[in-house]
Amino acid sequence: MERNESNHNTYEVHALNDVPVIFHHDKARSRSRYANWHENVEILYFTSGTGTVLCGDKCIPVAAGDISVIDSGLLHRIESGSEVLYHCLIVDEAFCRNNGLHPGAMTFPRVIKDTALAELYNNVAKAFEATGQDKKVFGVVG
Repeated sequence: MERNESNHNTYEVHALNDVPVIFHHDKARSRSRYANWHENVEILYFTSGTGTVLCGDKCIPVAAGDISVIDSGLLHRIESGSEVLYHCLIVDEAFCRNNGLHPGAMTFPRVIKDTALAELYNNVAKAFEATGQDKKVFGVVG
């Protein structure tokens, strides 16, 4: 993932080579000045703490167990008054298009509170961790 940090609202270029997703763990501790956007859909699963997803012109409160979906092309960032931990799954826009989905034409609920879906996401996270195929394998910097 390449960031052009000449300003704080940055277009993010994702290196999605052989695998059509990026998966990584992250945390937010305070008010971030860094916001980014990209064509790919981003799905966040919050594992602990509370925070806020700033997405477009909306501020969405999130807590452990919540899932937040960032639509293609939306400027976004995550902040927390204390600390919030989350998994991040970024799905390649071209992969979606090649499979009949058009991310730029789709909108998703900003936050999803569904225990069954959260458990499925958690299983995906465990699978990435078990194989060691998270973060560095998918080209994520940081």
